[in-house]
Amino acid sequence: IDDDIVDVTNRGRLIGSIPADVDTSLKVAVMDRLLASIDPEIVVVPIAHQFPDAEAAAEMKTADVIVACLDTWRARADVDAFCRRYAIPLIDIGMEILTKDGVLRRAHGHVTVVTPDTACNRCFLITDARLAHEQRERPAGYDRNPDAGDPQVVSMNGTLAAEAVSAVLDLITGYSGGRRGPGQWIYDGRSGTLERFDLPAPRPGCPNCSQSGHADPTF
Repeated sequence: IDDDIVDVTNRGRLIGSIPADVDTSLKVAVMDRLLASIDPEIVVVPIAHQFPDAEAAAEMKTADVIVACLDTWRARADVDAFCRRYAIPLIDIGMEILTKDGVLRRAHGHVTVVTPDTACNRCFLITDARLAHEQRERPAGYDRNPDAGDPQVVSMNGTLAAEAVSAVLDLITGYSGGRRGPGQWIYDGRSGTLERFDLPAPRPGCPNCSQSGHADPTF
């Protein structure tokens, strides 16, 4: 689900894109083409809209697992609430880059796995302070430095994406024997470390948890 058209700045991190896609191809079309080239039997439903578009929400309701790779905390909060309403496990990926004077100063990322019976992301990851700060002043793009160029972070994104895939496989198959499950993985791209933490207890009064299982009449 993505309404973006491939931009030249995406080329360094959008696997499967080619120069001819720039300014012409939807990102979802690029992914459809790539997956078809790997296995023609894979069924892809490309949706060129943003959530909460009705078509996107209708498909999301049928999912066994949702993986969110979003640019804003507000969008994360909305998808988190949706997954609570429909009791769908959610895996959230995020990467934050900070450069100064052409030098990488910070490269932190996360993979969080929450299920209907655990704390949700709004309990701890998507805080009121983060939402308020973003509403006041949000630098565009991956890099928190608004004067930075276009960071090529495909290697770091790939680390997080691979962990997310492993989390999906474990939710479906249980291959880890309970060693993975719900949790949060914190990634430091500069040192290459990835550390797992248990989820906290659900937050009393969490606005998203209060909607658990209630569905959504909007959709």
